[in-house]
Amino acid sequence: MPFVFIATTKLQTSTGSSCSGSVATTASNAMFCMASSYTGNALGSEMVASGGGTWAQDVQITDSTDTANRFKGLIASCPNATGGSQTITVSNGNANGVTAFISEYSGNVTSSILDTSPPAVAAGTGTTATTNSETN
Repeated sequence: MPFVFIATTKLQTSTGSSCSGSVATTASNAMFCMASSYTGNALGSEMVASGGGTWAQDVQITDSTDTANRFKGLIASCPNATGGSQTITVSNGNANGVTAFISEYSGNVTSSILDTSPPAVAAGTGTTATTNSETN
């Protein structure tokens, strides 16, 4: 069964290390989280999504090159939502503000949404971009 977009909910806090809110989901649908946080000069812990089912923290992105203005990013998935009104929380132990978007899609998957492991992400310097591809 193909995925069909249902809705997106924005969760946000301008201060603090987590944001949460109520998200109405249909049982067995898939939820996806895209989040970012500003961590200032401290990296803190990994970002985590929770509530409404079992979440996989699929991709973590950390900018550690600018020591005064660091940020973190998260892509997470919950392939089989619990259903009903769920409180979804996205947290980062040392953040000064977190923004997250929770999207629901009809259809479900029984395992990871990733068809392959993501490539490593590393900080670098320079002005020339190069391409990298990954095959299944």
